[in-house]
Amino acid sequence: MKDKEFFKRHIEWLGHLLLAPARYLLHLFLARKNWVFLYRAYGSGLGDALAISVVLDALNQERPTRAIVFSKFPALFHAHPQVMLNLDYERMPRLARSLLKSFAKYFRGRRVIHVGREKWLLGTRPWQVAPQDYGKPWIMQMIPDLPDGLPHLREATPGIHFDAGEIERYARKFAHLPTGYAVVKASVGANRPSGMAVKNWEHAGFQAVVDAVDLPWVQVGEAGEQRLANTLDLLGQTSVREVLFVLSRARLTLTVEGLVSHGGAAFGKPVVVVFSGFHDAHNLCYPNTHPVVAPELPPCAPCYLPIDGHCMTPGKPCTAAIDAAQVIAAVRATLSAPAPADNRA
Repeated sequence: MKDKEFFKRHIEWLGHLLLAPARYLLHLFLARKNWVFLYRAYGSGLGDALAISVVLDALNQERPTRAIVFSKFPALFHAHPQVMLNLDYERMPRLARSLLKSFAKYFRGRRVIHVGREKWLLGTRPWQVAPQDYGKPWIMQMIPDLPDGLPHLREATPGIHFDAGEIERYARKFAHLPTGYAVVKASVGANRPSGMAVKNWEHAGFQAVVDAVDLPWVQVGEAGEQRLANTLDLLGQTSVREVLFVLSRARLTLTVEGLVSHGGAAFGKPVVVVFSGFHDAHNLCYPNTHPVVAPELPPCAPCYLPIDGHCMTPGKPCTAAIDAAQVIAAVRATLSAPAPADNRA
């Protein structure tokens, strides 16, 4: 496996080197148009894919920028005013997507940005294995080819937009939701890789919060997730776009780290996130994120386990040490804070 990775890094490096003249001309053309090509064609994480919109927002704060987006989750970028072409990886013929991936990796730079990580990192030699810098904020980890980051990146948030037809349809579908409701997403999901369960907090803890905080709670998630009592159940009843719409109308959101923690941040409403020791929580916060972590993290945290990894510490102390009272206090604190601006689409 290591030999295969070593070979791939050399191929990427050599292709990038040989195509330097064409790459220079392409980037010059894109810069003059103020266009950018953003791609995330690897991985199955919706939250990671949403990083594309954060990068685009950071670029757009400097000067108006339009983007061609190539991803597995085009639904995340539908109706985005800066996205001029939204390419669907899954629906594209295999040969076409392979060619487009090859083009993207060989033409990487300031105007062709991989949001994620290719085999070879720009600015290194192919025989060097560039270490992952987990000390950086999450969004800067997602663009390792640009080590100096982008202007305004730290203030940027995900951008979720809805067209007029969607707003009308979704408003009708969810007209039964009570005024001032809060959203709860109590696990990473029933269909996520098993290693992602490391992010979960105990179900009983979420139930205790729902029971203690007097709000109309709406539970979102996939079919098969454990249901919370005293909530309005939307498990398995929403598409990705619909759950984002529900988040946009919520008073606050309570969740573990994932799509909902990132998507909820797009609307300026408070998002209370119960973090395990999987990540460094402080590197995953937006301005409206309210992180809850264990009072004292174990030495193994952050673990950054691979996607198929499992916690090897008995009792998973990074989440076992989080008391329901701690989360209840965080939720109540957000409710007593001044109401944020309503950023409904």
